[in-house]
Amino acid sequence: MRVPSILRNLGLSAVLMISAAACGGGQSSETSDSPSTRASSDKLQLQDVILGETSAPLTLIEYGSWTCAACLDFHNRILPEVKTNYIDTGKVKVVFREFPTAPLNLSVAGFVLARCAGPEKFYPMIDELFARQSAFLTLARNGDQVTEALKQVGRNHGIADDTAYDACMQSQSSRDAIRASIAAGDAQSVSATPTFLLNGELVPTEARISYERFSAVLDAALAQTTP
Repeated sequence: MRVPSILRNLGLSAVLMISAAACGGGQSSETSDSPSTRASSDKLQLQDVILGETSAPLTLIEYGSWTCAACLDFHNRILPEVKTNYIDTGKVKVVFREFPTAPLNLSVAGFVLARCAGPEKFYPMIDELFARQSAFLTLARNGDQVTEALKQVGRNHGIADDTAYDACMQSQSSRDAIRASIAAGDAQSVSATPTFLLNGELVPTEARISYERFSAVLDAALAQTTP
């Protein structure tokens, strides 16, 4: 999904403030230009969650969004075979970095929820959000109970009640983690989702047309790591 320039240029703090206002959280008293917010953004550190063996020779980073149709296509059509043949066998480790796309408030809120669930539940929650993408987008278009649907996903992964959900939506650590992922993507000139980096090198967009093409890229990189 091509990320519109209006979203690419939106301040990181503004992105996270949108999700709080839209999903039941209180409005922050800070603006995106406040000194304390700028200082926070300057000190961001990536909080990557690794899927696979940490010792795997290849690191595949995906900048993606659970509300992105192209990301869903990769998640459904190619990732399962990559997981079976490369991740589960210790050849590749994956890092999913949040790069929210429209509808921005929904996308960010889902990512905040996944961060609140903790590292062990991060990928299972991302899986469920992808699985429910169509339903969520329909709710968002119709102005229906998006917050209630998000709460249900949260309950499925240990965010047990409204109090825990509200606390999650206000979690500064979760917001900082997402800000860091966005900032890293900006630094890599990411302008569309999904964008993949394999051991730091950009994976050609056409590689995700099929599993065969994607696995060929992985195999070529693996061959280079063999002594």
